[in-house]
Amino acid sequence: MKLFVVSNMYPDQAHPYYGIFVEKMCGQLEKSGFDCDYGVMTKSDNKFQKIMSYFSFYFLTIIKLLFSKYDAVYVHYASHSSIPVLAANLFKKKPIYTNLHGSDVVPENTQQEKMQKYTKRILSKSKKIIVPSEYFKNYVCDKYNIDKSKIYVYPSGGINNKIFHQFTKEQLSDVVDKYKLKTNIPVFTMAGRISTDKGWDTFVKAIKILKDQGLKANYIIVGTGHEEGSLNSLIDNYGLKNDIIRIPLLSQEQLAKIYAVSDYFVFPTRREGESLGLVAIESMACGTPVIASDFAAPRYYVKDGYNGFKFEVNNADALAEQMIKCYGINGSDEYSRLVNGSLSTAEEYFEERIIDKLVRVFD
Repeated sequence: MKLFVVSNMYPDQAHPYYGIFVEKMCGQLEKSGFDCDYGVMTKSDNKFQKIMSYFSFYFLTIIKLLFSKYDAVYVHYASHSSIPVLAANLFKKKPIYTNLHGSDVVPENTQQEKMQKYTKRILSKSKKIIVPSEYFKNYVCDKYNIDKSKIYVYPSGGINNKIFHQFTKEQLSDVVDKYKLKTNIPVFTMAGRISTDKGWDTFVKAIKILKDQGLKANYIIVGTGHEEGSLNSLIDNYGLKNDIIRIPLLSQEQLAKIYAVSDYFVFPTRREGESLGLVAIESMACGTPVIASDFAAPRYYVKDGYNGFKFEVNNADALAEQMIKCYGINGSDEYSRLVNGSLSTAEEYFEERIIDKLVRVFD
């Protein structure tokens, strides 16, 4: 089967993690014997370059769709990527498979809201729709009134367990030394984009509550984003600059070690468009339980007392309460059960265990 992949998000040498899940999923299809051709767009660093990239992306995609032979079109990130596909479809129709991710369905700004008309149109013309989780399947069905039989769940390429796995203390000693972690107190870590509704402010407020109560811990926040300035200001205002370790973007191999050295991964998202939250599942694969908002996709796979704990969304006091509870179980049989539950949950997302689901969608 020859697929033409259309996506406005795809990694390149300068931005290796931008749209990495698209590259991963297409790589899995190629390994399974699919012949993939690409009409993709990489990240641009300035407005003019971005406009020109979109023009080139749309033009070349339309030309390929009109004058090349493909069995089907595979669209990633429905809103922006659908425009050239819809245009070409007026003249030459091919089966369309559309992969939804988050903000293409749940807009987070005015521009994304304006693009909703294209999302609706491409979904109405799609043979099958792929989403990352059961939560998002239900959300998409309700929002667009789509029959559930048309929607398939595939968790964004899953987990590479050759990268995300448990490590020995010796293997983590370099991380402990580099970040001067104190081994006699817990390590709470958050990782992801520092952007709208990711909940970084909830985490920082919870840290302030713990500090005011005289409780000590190692706190790590990994990531960058357009709200990074606001994050740094909040940290300064609360007097937490010496309490929180800030780390920018890391390779997956480095991030796995950060997960593994942590006692708990904190996932305080309040994004309605949090369609999966792969970072939380990656941390579980490293044997690290998750403290997550009882909201969106994490509500489905984080189970209290089994692989972590949940707290009321956007409630720093509730998060702090769960973090305080963790002090009493570190090193106990209860903590071991949380670790084992985390590992079992993550296994369900290992690439080799899920790839057949993606292949069956196209079959």
